[in-house]
Amino acid sequence: MSRVYSTQFVAANVGGAPTEYLVPAGYVAVVRDLSIFQPNVGGTNYIACGVLEVGPFFIAYASAALQTSQHQEMRVVVNAGDHIYAVSTYALGYAFISGYLLELP
Repeated sequence: MSRVYSTQFVAANVGGAPTEYLVPAGYVAVVRDLSIFQPNVGGTNYIACGVLEVGPFFIAYASAALQTSQHQEMRVVVNAGDHIYAVSTYALGYAFISGYLLELP
């Protein structure tokens, strides 16, 4: 029987450069919750979250008039050796990604 660990994969200001979490060998990650916040920066600024080796599974664009704040529940499976990431095109962009880390039998 495999063990389950509740894990926070990303909790950071992800503005400018991606913040990454490497799923360790012998585990599979399941992304369950994603919360993002970006101030009212307008234009085409966005926050993207995903699996580095595959691509984004979530993108939120900031509105010119309003700040962007979203929460999304999901069930994205990420294999050992892959990276969960979040990045913002603006200097301020906060991402919180959590879920489960499952130990493989």
